[in-house]
Amino acid sequence: ATFALGSQDKKFALAADVVCKNPEDAAVLRAQLEGITKMLASLIAREQKTPSAADLSGILTTGQFERVERRVRAKWTVEQAFLDSLAGS
Repeated sequence: ATFALGSQDKKFALAADVVCKNPEDAAVLRAQLEGITKMLASLIAREQKTPSAADLSGILTTGQFERVERRVRAKWTVEQAFLDSLAGS
């Protein structure tokens, strides 16, 4: 897997590119990533909260996933507030 962090508008994007053994494994990985993302959003909503841009919930719930043949590409939005929280600002 390859991970990259780049700028996107006034935010950042964390991207992952994973090459699986076969298209079936890639389909399973995409489904797992989507399922976990939806479950996290549901758990946060059940607690009557919203994802915070200043912590991992704000990143993990923004996941977008696509599969092309054996490859799964993932993208998460990283807000400046999260980077500031890491720096203690």
